[in-house]
Amino acid sequence: MKQKQEGITIVALVVTIIVLLILASITIASLKSDNGIIKEANTAKKAVEMQALEEQIEIAIIKAEQKHRKPTLEQVIEEIEKIEHVTKVDKETGDIENDIGEPIKGKPDGYIKQDATGENTTGNNTSGGNTSGGNNTSGGNTSGGNTSGGNNTTGGNTSSGNNTSGGEVTKPDVANVEITKNPNNVETIERVEGIAFSIEATGEGTKTYQWYENNTNANSGGTPINGATDATYTISANDVTTSLNGKYYYCIVMLKNGTATDTKTSTPAKLNVVAKATITKQPEEVNVIAGKTDVNFTVIATGEGTLSYVCMDTSRNR
Repeated sequence: MKQKQEGITIVALVVTIIVLLILASITIASLKSDNGIIKEANTAKKAVEMQALEEQIEIAIIKAEQKHRKPTLEQVIEEIEKIEHVTKVDKETGDIENDIGEPIKGKPDGYIKQDATGENTTGNNTSGGNTSGGNNTSGGNTSGGNTSGGNNTTGGNTSSGNNTSGGEVTKPDVANVEITKNPNNVETIERVEGIAFSIEATGEGTKTYQWYENNTNANSGGTPINGATDATYTISANDVTTSLNGKYYYCIVMLKNGTATDTKTSTPAKLNVVAKATITKQPEEVNVIAGKTDVNFTVIATGEGTLSYVCMDTSRNR
């Protein structure tokens, strides 16, 4: 009998160990699955943030071109390094280091070549001594071809300063964006409802948007808002607090049409956020003899602006 009991105990122990191992395997598999989902979500978020950062860099380069007309490499780098998340721009390689992900490559390459040769190559094709748009290469000489008025021709004629091949004139890309509706001022009460600023723009090509927040009534010098890259910028009700009162918001629209780009900046819109009214003293219960004494109920409240009051008699609804 004793040997039989020992055998049953051993079998029970083995079964318990097997059950524990199965439960441990299920737990590990569940943890791996959760970690995979979190990893995928973080990867998607990082990709969106990197795309927004690249668009901000392109806008910064265009702003440098608008500000300086023919900017130097240092002026372009200065504009790029103003962007949030950009930590450094390598002057030798053009790599843009950031705190989101891998360095972004290729953005200021044209200005690195310009800095190395001392020539402004923006918009000009200097490969093989050819020029586009009536611009000349260094010295105005070509190899294996003739020049006329500093324009290079290859197997064809040059017309109106354009480089031709086989007698066909290359039509340059053109980008022209126009803002047809600027954002409007918004006044609201804190944490009651969400608010939105919107912009409308026209132009042939692909439009991108970047919204900015500013402390002054100006459409420059603001801080780019992370993720605000649509024609409408929305602030949820929970985020509408008095800390945003007096802030200004504007949008820069960039249009790409082939190799051509154009940007326009909206006028700033002001956000006024009023604090909710607060009741500091509630009405108190009063006992009187009917028809003998007037009854007064008093409430005290504080808040910005003009307060109005409406008294309700709930006994009439009974």
